[in-house]
Order: sequence, then C-alpha cells, then structure tokens
Amino acid sequence: EERRALELLASVARAVAPGREVSQVRMEVADGAGWFRLEGEGEGVDLTRRRALRGILRALVDHKTDPSRAPLGLDEVLEAGWPGEKMSPESGARRVYVTINRLRKLGLGELLLTTGDGYALAPRVDVVRV
Repeated sequence: EERRALELLASVARAVAPGREVSQVRMEVADGAGWFRLEGEGEGVDLTRRRALRGILRALVDHKTDPSRAPLGLDEVLEAGWPGEKMSPESGARRVYVTINRLRKLGLGELLLTTGDGYALAPRVDVVRV
C-alpha cells in the first residue's frame, strides 16, 4: 500500500509540474448557448431552462472569440445573466458568484477562470458553435 501511495503521489506531482504541456479542450456550444458539451464528456449539458446560466455562458463564448478583450467584469456577467434587473450590489455579486460556481459544477470546472479582473474561459478551450 505504501508503494502504491508513493507511485500515486509521484504521478500527481508530475501532472502539476511547471512547464507541463496542457492539452486543448473542445467545447461545443449550441446557438444561443442552449447547451454545451466538452469533448470526451458524453452527453451535453442542457441550459434551455436556465436563463441566467445560458446568458452568462453566451457572454463567455462571445468573449472567447475576441482574445484581446479583458475578462468579463462582474457588471458584464450580471447584465448577461439578468439583463435590465435592478438589485443591490451585494445581491448582484452573490448571484454572479453562485451562478459561476454552478457552471463550474455542471462541467466547466477549471476551464472557467476567475482573475482579478473578472471571468473568462481558459485559453486552452476551443469553442465550436454548433
């Protein structure tokens, strides 16, 4: 058991070593962001009844097509998910944080980046609109 644990630890260390090659991930997204599917993940994730998630994913995908843009700020994400709605800044921030977390749990995980400036899909994500 100890040897197996050491082998596992070594493989994890190699996986997170600096300079390792990171593979691209293909993400198919339906027109309007009604669903998305990551390559190798089988079934897609249906967002047709999740307006806020769909709007935010659509904004992230649109942002991805213009890599010169800064990440989407909190206000941009809020407007994408809840267009025209009025709410307190705290309530808006909470909605954004919860919804971003939900997108991660639905499969985007580490592919949905949070930076000091906002949110973006990771550079290794190749978005294909279908």
